[in-house]
Amino acid sequence: MRKITICLLFISMIAGAQPAAVKKAANAVFTLTTYKEDGSVLATTNGFFITADGQAVSSWTPFNGAARAEVTDANGQRHQVTTLMGANELYDIARFTVEGKAPAYTASITQQPSSNSQAYLITRSLKPQAVTISSVEQFMNKYAYCLLSGTDGEIDGAAVVNANGQAVGLAHQSSTAASTVDVRYTGEFQLSGLSVNDPLLRNTKIRLAMPTNIQQAQIALMLAASDSSEKYDAAIQDFIHLFPEANDGYYALASKAIAAQNYTLADETLKNALKKATKKDEAHFNYARLIYQALTAGMAKEGSLPADWTLDKVEAETKAAQQIKSEPAFDHLLAQVTFVRGNYQQAYDQFMTLVNSTMRNPELYFEAAQCKTQLGASDDEILALLDNAIAVCDTPYVSTSAPYFLARAGQEEKMGQYRKAMLDYFTYEYFNRGNLSADFYYMREQCEAKGKLFQQALNDILIAIRLEPKEPLYYAELANLSLRIGKRETAIEAAKHALELDADYADAHLVLGIALCEEGKKAEGRASIEKAKALGHVQADKFLEKYR
Repeated sequence: MRKITICLLFISMIAGAQPAAVKKAANAVFTLTTYKEDGSVLATTNGFFITADGQAVSSWTPFNGAARAEVTDANGQRHQVTTLMGANELYDIARFTVEGKAPAYTASITQQPSSNSQAYLITRSLKPQAVTISSVEQFMNKYAYCLLSGTDGEIDGAAVVNANGQAVGLAHQSSTAASTVDVRYTGEFQLSGLSVNDPLLRNTKIRLAMPTNIQQAQIALMLAASDSSEKYDAAIQDFIHLFPEANDGYYALASKAIAAQNYTLADETLKNALKKATKKDEAHFNYARLIYQALTAGMAKEGSLPADWTLDKVEAETKAAQQIKSEPAFDHLLAQVTFVRGNYQQAYDQFMTLVNSTMRNPELYFEAAQCKTQLGASDDEILALLDNAIAVCDTPYVSTSAPYFLARAGQEEKMGQYRKAMLDYFTYEYFNRGNLSADFYYMREQCEAKGKLFQQALNDILIAIRLEPKEPLYYAELANLSLRIGKRETAIEAAKHALELDADYADAHLVLGIALCEEGKKAEGRASIEKAKALGHVQADKFLEKYR
């Protein structure tokens, strides 16, 4: 009896023993915690690292709806999840990166596991447990999907390894079975520039990793500009890290720095591009055009720009680019510098030369029209250039054409072609619907009123009032317009509203006085006109004489 007891104890010790490689693999497991937007916990599960630079796998489900995530490794250290590299909902698996270095082991295996073979299931909360791979199925002709038996406890996201400590798969527990999906499958995840629009990946706010293909990365970087400032900053740094020889990352970083008026950072970044970027002509040109934009945007505080950020510097950097490569864009920037210097005829000649190049575009005609305006050319000549600008716009017209319609509308209005101008104003509105300010509708109302299109003018001034209800100018204009079409009661009400907003508004006092006089209330009306005169309105005397 004593011998039997010893034998059973020995067998139990063998069953509980684990290969050293399996124990080492336990260093790679972690707990994943995802969080909602308000900071509360969304989900908790298991996962494991698969590379030494912090790439990891876990279930996809905890990321669905997550605002951020972190992992707690086998040593109790926390790592923020930085980027998502891809996911699959069917197999409930995600690959991602974390900040900092992480313990890791290879996820690759030389051959797929066989049915009825032994494996080990590892999590942070449970000791490695021996399990049996009861069946193996293939998907995509090369990856294994296995059913497990002998599992115990919470196993979702756990690492399933062989005796050599190599990952066989990521474990899942359903109501009917335990399974594992081959982690090598995550190597199929390939992010593109348009992955940001992937319906599955849009379900998480954790940012996507930068694609490793430079063309796709350029698209991703461009789209990231519309994301939050923090995510855009991270995307720029990712791009520069992956493609230090490309100009795109440096240009994006410098542009963002200029927008934040951090001109020192912008200058350092552009100089860094000159050192590291392969295309030196592009680096010189980017340097030149960003300086030009900073100089002409009118946003920089006096003395805040680097001392050498001048038009001379723009010309020097552009000519440095030209010495490497000839591009119409370089000639265009030099023409713009000529215009800013006030050499309008020379600038006009430069713009018109470019019209005959491969660069022919509406902006060149628009800039030529600006030159002619400064040179005092005839209205017809200026309008012809603006007509040409619209003629070379891509058709069907898109929003990039809008500024040229607006410019032509202004010129047509100046020439008294009010109905033509209205059509161009309406086209401009179409391309910017929902994004226009009260100023635009007031401007169009003025044109409509000049063309005696009073109903349209009334509609537009009412839109202006709705967009900016505390601006007395718009109520005064409504009063003036109402008076012109005989709606004296509306004129009186609108003028009084303008005066509630600004008691010293001379125009409102004058219109109110005229409307009251027209209503037969001369004493009250003349008092308002007298107030307008006291406030300096030059037309007040004429109406005081009229309503004596």
